[in-house]
Parts: sequence; C-alpha cells; structure tokens
Amino acid sequence: MQNISYRYKFSILMAIVFPCLSRLVLQGSGVEYELPRYSGPLLIGGTIGYLIGHLFDNWQKSLHLIKKTNNNLKTKIKELKVREAWYDALFEKNHSILILINSTTGLIEEANPSACEFYGYSLKQLKQIHISEIQTLPREDITYAMARAKAKKKPHLFLKHKLASGEERDVEVFSGSIVIDGTSFLFSVVKDITEQKILRGIVPICAHCKQIRDGKGNWNQLEDYIQHHSEATFSHGVCPSCANQHFPICYKLQKN
Repeated sequence: MQNISYRYKFSILMAIVFPCLSRLVLQGSGVEYELPRYSGPLLIGGTIGYLIGHLFDNWQKSLHLIKKTNNNLKTKIKELKVREAWYDALFEKNHSILILINSTTGLIEEANPSACEFYGYSLKQLKQIHISEIQTLPREDITYAMARAKAKKKPHLFLKHKLASGEERDVEVFSGSIVIDGTSFLFSVVKDITEQKILRGIVPICAHCKQIRDGKGNWNQLEDYIQHHSEATFSHGVCPSCANQHFPICYKLQKN
C-alpha cells in the first residue's frame, strides 16, 4: 500500500464511506436494501476521494521537491564554503604577491594582502591603478607583453615595478591567462628579486682589458659594472702568479 498513490487510496475509502452514510440515512425507509440507490453515493464518494487524494499526491510531491532542493542547497553551500576556504588559503593568506589584471583595460581587478603590502597601496587604491603605473615600461611595451603572456608565448618576465613610495624594485613575474564570466584576465605571481638580482644574458667584454660595455655604449671596469648590475661587492687581493710577477721580492719573503 505504500507505493499506491493517495488518489486511489482515498477514492476506495470514500467509495466505501459514502454508501455507508447513505445506508444510515435510508435506515427504516424501506428502500435501504435497494442496491441502485447506492450507485450515486458510490460514484460521488469515489470522485471526491480521488480529488482529495490528488491534492495529497501533489502535496507529497511538493514536499519531496522541497526536501531535494534543500539537500541540493546544503550541498552547494558546503561546496561554496570549501571553495571559500581554498580561496582564503591560496589567495588571501598566500605570502606570494598575487594580482589579477584585466587583459582588455589593463586595470588591476584584484590583489591579495601581500601585494598591497609590497606596493604600499590599499586594496581600494590598487584596484583603481593601471598596470602601467607600477611598471616602468612604456605603455605600448606593456600592452605587447600582456598580449604575449595572454597567448602563453612569454609568461615569464623580468621587470622593474614602482612602489607607492616611488622606489623601484626588480621583480620576476609569472603570468597566465584565465577567463572569468567571459572576461579575460592575467593572473600574475610577482616575486621581488631586488636582493638577489643577478646578471643575465650576453655581457659584451673587452678581450684584453676586460672592461664591459653598457647599454649606452660606455666602457666600465669589470668591478663597477658587476656592482651596478648585481648585489655583489669586491674585495681586492693579489693571486700568487701576479704577486710573483709584480712583487717578486715580497712574494719570495712571504713564501719563505
């Protein structure tokens, strides 16, 4: 009986009840034993029972749908809380400098607390800044670099970023293109490498005097060039070969 719908249960029940009520009403009239007199109550009772059962069936379906909807909402709320926890752990509490740049406008759309601390701006201020205001490259070069990063041709760049104080820092930027609600963004991870800046690329050096030519065409002493382009410093001494060649007496005395 559990699987039978209420419309059939109530229809059968009322088809029994109505004729019984009619039997009580006709009691003593002398016609209570005439079966045709019960066909009307039987039909009316069955129809009314069917309609009442139909309402009960719809009510049950509504309860089942509401319960299913509530369970789905609970599941989605749980998933949303998990995603919020992941977002909080991976973005908000991440010690790396993370910024989200609109690929079309070049505006910073989102940044984590580490980025705000590094650049010296509040989140509200940072979200009103165009990327050209913190990068030292010309705007057309920035647009070109963003296009290459979006196309995944060169997602790894070495740049100089300007802080709110006006200080410039050497940074290493890893960028990747993502799409959110149909809008393209560049998700960038910025690493401050000012304290560990190293020489990269081809260095033009004289084969004889060992001076190095800079980007302006000037020749600089090796020590000056390296100290200017890195965090290295020099302490001078004399190797044994040069000591023997240029200071033979001192060399022999020291050796003895």
